[in-house]
Order: sequence, then C-alpha cells, then structure tokens
Amino acid sequence: MTKKKHELNDPKNDRRIIKLCGVQGCCPELRFEKDEVHISDDFGGTVKMTAVQFEDLKNKIRAGELDV
Repeated sequence: MTKKKHELNDPKNDRRIIKLCGVQGCCPELRFEKDEVHISDDFGGTVKMTAVQFEDLKNKIRAGELDV
C-alpha cells in the first residue's frame, strides 16, 4: 500500500460527521476525528478504526474485493 497523507490528517477535517440515514429511520453515522474514524449504529454500537484502516477499507470496496 502506498503511503500518502490522508485527508483525515488535514486540520480542517479534525471533526466531521456523515449520517447514512436509510429506510425505517436507521441512521448509522461516520465520525471523522483526527486520525480515527468511528462508525456507530442506532443501537449504541461503535467501531473505531485508524485513518489508514479506513482508507484500506475504501480501496477494497472500490476494487470489488468485498461482497457488499
């Protein structure tokens, strides 16, 4: 994997929230904080990953490596 400066390291993106609201009122949330990404569900569950792990996940999805 090529190392590059990730946009999460940019000071203007120290905290950003994206809500993924769908059907039936579900609103999972992606929260970007410095070098971490937090994914939370409607039931209080949270997954925390590094910016590098999140970038790797995005690349795998885009490359079709995950069956999603």
